[in-house]
Amino acid sequence: MKKILNLLIPMLTGALLLVSCKQDDTTGFTLYGFNPNPAERGELISFYGEGLDAVTTVVFAGGAETSEITRNGSSISVVIPMEAQPGYIELRFPGGSYTTRSALTLEEPLAADAQLLSYTDFEHETNAVTTVGSKLYIVTAAETDYLTDIVRVEFEGDDAVVVYDADATAAAEKELADGNDQMEEEEYLLALSERVDFVRGAHLLIVTIPQSARSGAVSLYNTNEDRFEAQSVEIAQSAAESVAPVTGVIPGLTRLTITGENFGLVTSVVFTGGVEIAVGELDENEDPMVEIAEDGSSLTVLTRRGMQDGPLALKTRSGEVIATPAVETVVPTNLSAWSEGDLFKAGKAMTLSCNDTEDDATNYEILKQVEKVLLISGADAATQTEATFSLNDDYRCLDLTAPDVCGARAVAIVTYAGKQQTVIDALGFAAPSARRTDDAELHAGDAIPLTGEHLDLIAKASLNGVACEIDRSSETEMVVTIAPTCTSGDLILQAVDPTYSITLPLTLLPTGRIAVTALPGNAAAGAEITVEGSGFNLVESLLIGGTKVIAYSFRSDTQLTFTVPEETPAGTYPLTFNLTDGTSETSAQQITIGAAPAQETVLWEGSVDTGSWNGQTVEASLFASLTADMTYTLYFETPYETGAQLTFKNPGDWTALLSATPSDPEWGCYTIQSGETSYSFQLSAEDLAKVQANGMYLSGQKVVITKFVVAAQSAEGSDPAGETVLTEDPKVLPSGWGDSVRLDSDMGYDVSVFAGCTTQTLFTIHLADLGATPQLKIVDKNWTTLPSANLPQTDWGGVDLASGQETFTFSLDETDLEKVKSSGMIISGQDVTVTKVTMKN
Repeated sequence: MKKILNLLIPMLTGALLLVSCKQDDTTGFTLYGFNPNPAERGELISFYGEGLDAVTTVVFAGGAETSEITRNGSSISVVIPMEAQPGYIELRFPGGSYTTRSALTLEEPLAADAQLLSYTDFEHETNAVTTVGSKLYIVTAAETDYLTDIVRVEFEGDDAVVVYDADATAAAEKELADGNDQMEEEEYLLALSERVDFVRGAHLLIVTIPQSARSGAVSLYNTNEDRFEAQSVEIAQSAAESVAPVTGVIPGLTRLTITGENFGLVTSVVFTGGVEIAVGELDENEDPMVEIAEDGSSLTVLTRRGMQDGPLALKTRSGEVIATPAVETVVPTNLSAWSEGDLFKAGKAMTLSCNDTEDDATNYEILKQVEKVLLISGADAATQTEATFSLNDDYRCLDLTAPDVCGARAVAIVTYAGKQQTVIDALGFAAPSARRTDDAELHAGDAIPLTGEHLDLIAKASLNGVACEIDRSSETEMVVTIAPTCTSGDLILQAVDPTYSITLPLTLLPTGRIAVTALPGNAAAGAEITVEGSGFNLVESLLIGGTKVIAYSFRSDTQLTFTVPEETPAGTYPLTFNLTDGTSETSAQQITIGAAPAQETVLWEGSVDTGSWNGQTVEASLFASLTADMTYTLYFETPYETGAQLTFKNPGDWTALLSATPSDPEWGCYTIQSGETSYSFQLSAEDLAKVQANGMYLSGQKVVITKFVVAAQSAEGSDPAGETVLTEDPKVLPSGWGDSVRLDSDMGYDVSVFAGCTTQTLFTIHLADLGATPQLKIVDKNWTTLPSANLPQTDWGGVDLASGQETFTFSLDETDLEKVKSSGMIISGQDVTVTKVTMKN
C-alpha cells in the first residue's frame, strides 16, 4: 500500500487545479494545472502554465503516451489515449520531465453485476457492527470495476443519504495540497475523509454513516441514477431497557428516567395518547424537557398533561420507533367535598380537595390532573351530570357550582389521561319534597298550597301534561294553580334536574253540566266535525276561538255535528258552550284549527298511460286568467315498479317548462318517489306566458296521469295552505334518540322566521316511516323541554305517536314562544322520519 495514488480522489470537473502544480526551477516553466478532471478516454485534456511550448511528449499512467500536442499560447492540449490509466501525468521535454502533483481520475463505468464489499475499518478486514457517524469503506472486488461516477450513497432509514460534494472535495484537496508533497495512499485517503463525508476513488469509496441510518442494504447511484448494491451493514440503534417510575406518574410534575443505549439518536418522545415532546423543547422555565446523557445510556423526560397509561415511544433519526415499558398515571383517590352549611344542593358552591399524600403541593398537582367532575344521580346511579369547575391556586382545591342535580349519590372524576374514578361514595344532595297542606275538594282552576323542603328546586308543574302556574314564597312553601282545562290525574312537580320529579295524585270534581268525551284533535276551517258527550240539549250556541258555529247537520243530547266556520282563525281552542240559562262552560279538551284549503279548479281529468313519454295536451284557453302565484297539482298512478318520471312542456317548441321542475333545472324532469300520488308546482311568469299562448303538454314515462288542477294562492301564507315551510329536508330519527331536526341558532338556523309568531301560531311536523316506538320531544336550543309543545305530555316530557300518524301539530304558550323567538327549537325523537316542518299564523 505504498504506491503513489493513481486511482483515487476525483477532482471538480471543469476546474483549473492550480493548487496541484508549481514552478519547476530546473525546467524554467510553471504548470498551473490541467482540466477536466475526472475525464474520459478519448477526451481532450488541457495543461495551463508558462513555458509549456517545450513539452514534446505527454505520458499517462500505464505507459500510454502521445506527441500529438496542440499548442495555444500558455496552454497545450492532447487527446487522452484509450490505453491511459488513472494516475499522475508526466510531461517530457528535451533534457528532462515533470510529473503532475494531482492524479488524473478517469470516469469508468461500473458493471451492473459488480461486487461491492463493505468494511468498517480502513484495512478492509472486518464488517463489524458500527455506529452512525463512523466511516464505511466500500471497495470493488474487481480491478476492472470503477467507482469514479458514483455520486450518492443511500442507507436504510429516513433521509439516510450521503452525496458527493465536488466543491467541498476540491477545497479539502487544496487544503491538503498546500505545503505538502505527494502523500502515500493511506495517508491521503484518511486525511481527505476527515474533511469531507464522501471520498471517491477509482476502486474505493469512504463515506460517513448518516445519523438517520439504520442496519440494512447500502445502495450506490451514479450520475445516470443506476443503482448498485454493496454489502449490507449493521448499525447500532437506540434500545430502551427500563423506565422509572412506572406507577404514580403525575403528568406535568414527574420526570421519567429511561435507561438503554444510543439515546443520542432519539429525536422525540411520544406518550400513549399522542402527546409528543421533541428533543430540544423547553418547559415554561426554559429548561429542556428531554435530557440525554453524554454516553447515550439514559434519557429523562418531563411528563405532560394529556398523556395516558401505556408505553412511551422513542422516535429516532432513522425513523425507527423504540417502545419502553408501560407507565401508569396517578388518579386522585382520596378527595373530600365541602359546601356552605354542609348542604350539597343544586346551584350552590362546592369545593373538592385532594388528600392523597401528606404534601399539599403534591396533592394539588394530583388534583390538577382532573379534567371533568361528574355528579352521579338517579335511581340506578346511571345519570352523570358534568359540573363546571376551576382551580383555586390560593387554597389548592377545585371550586365548582353544583349543577342541576337532585339526590346525587356520588362524585366521580375523569383525568386528562381518560381515567375515571369514583372518589366520594356518599354525598347526599338535597332533594325536594312536597305535600298538600289540606284535603279540601279540588276543581279545575283552583290554587293548591303545598309545603315541603327545597321547593326552590322545583322548576315547573303540570297536570296530565297541562302546565300549571307556580307561586313560590320560600324554600318550604309554594302554591300551584291548576289550569282551568285540567282533569283528574297526577300533578307532576318537575325539579331543575329533569330526571327528578314529585308526583301528587289529584281528584278534580266536575264544575259544570256539559261533558265532552270525544273531540277531534285537528280540523280545517270549513270542515265538518262531530263532538260527542252529554248535556248538549242545554246548549244554545257553540263557539270555537270566539267564532260562532252556524251550520249544524246533526244535534242531540250526546252528539253535535257541525261545520267549522271558515272565518275561524288558525289556532288551538277549547269549545265554549253558551247554555240556555245564560251561563257558559268551557271544555277541558282543545281542538287545533287550520286554515281552509285553497279552492281547486280542474283543468283536465281522465286517464293517460304515458308509457315512454306520451302525454296529454291542456288547452291554452284554460290558462288565460291564471296568475304566476297559483299552484298546479298533477295526480297520477304508478303501476310500474321503477323509473317513473314527469315532465311539462311548451307545445309551441316542445321545450321543457323548467320552472315546473326546479329539482332538475337542466333537463326539466321530476323523478317520482315511492308512494307519491301527486306532484305540485308553480310557474314562473315567463313559463306562464308560454302556456297562455300554447297550452301545456303533460308527459312522462311509466306513469298514468289522472287529473290536473290549479289552486289559488291562500292570502295567509306563502303556499296554498297558508303555511310557512321551516324545513323540507327529511331527517330520520333512529331508535335510541340518535339524531334531531335542528331549527336553532346554534346550528346557524335563521330564527328571525319566528319573530311574527303568536300563541295562535300552529306548528305542524309531517311524519313518515313510524317504527316500533315512535316518539317526539320538542325542546329549546339548551335541550330543555318546551312543555306547551309536548301535549299530551308523558312522564318523560315528550309525546308518544300513534301507529300510522302522519302529522303532529302544536302551539306554544307565551313562555315557550319567547324561547323559540330568541334561539329557535330542536325536534328530537326516535323511530320516525320527519319529512317537513311548517307553521301557520
